[in-house]
Amino acid sequence: MFFAHGNDPSFLPPIELFGNWVLAMVTLLMAGGMARMALAPLFLQDDDPKSRSEVAGWTAISIGVLVAMGTWITRQSLVEAVSPPPAPAEHVHSIYHGGQMVMWGDYHAEVARAVSGEYRVWLTDVFRRSISSQYFSGTIYPRDPKTGKLGPGTDLEASLDNDYVMAMLDRDVKSVEVFLKYPGNTIRLDFEFDSDKGRKSVKEWCGR
Repeated sequence: MFFAHGNDPSFLPPIELFGNWVLAMVTLLMAGGMARMALAPLFLQDDDPKSRSEVAGWTAISIGVLVAMGTWITRQSLVEAVSPPPAPAEHVHSIYHGGQMVMWGDYHAEVARAVSGEYRVWLTDVFRRSISSQYFSGTIYPRDPKTGKLGPGTDLEASLDNDYVMAMLDRDVKSVEVFLKYPGNTIRLDFEFDSDKGRKSVKEWCGR
């Protein structure tokens, strides 16, 4: 019970193992001390059948509670230790970064716009697992929402942690087309922000 935790069957590091051991020992000592204080009057009573009956009854209850708790804790620990982690849901369309989500084939892209004019693009697979920006790139274009005409493009740059790509546009640009190059193909995606359809910009971000 002290050697593994959660869905990770590997051994705990020594410091965490020692911490768990200390916690268990302190808990047992406190429980024993409180039980001694609570049950002491029963054991100090006169040695008559009624007293012996009460002592036996309380002792049986205490042992039953300890056995039940020990069984439950052991079962929970074993179940957590041997249970595999839940499989990620396929095609989950949760918005992780406050942007807009689009899906095609086995890919998802989320595009978020800061009020400063910074655009960020995340690419994930069918299970919404992040794809490093080392494996995709692109260009973002201002787009006239009425005519579809594109302005000059700006290359998307990788973030320092390679989690997404980004570009800084004029803060008045709220309709864009993103041209993405991803493994084996390319795609063009249109996005419009701050419209009357709830596609709002993320206000707390600052452009860099």
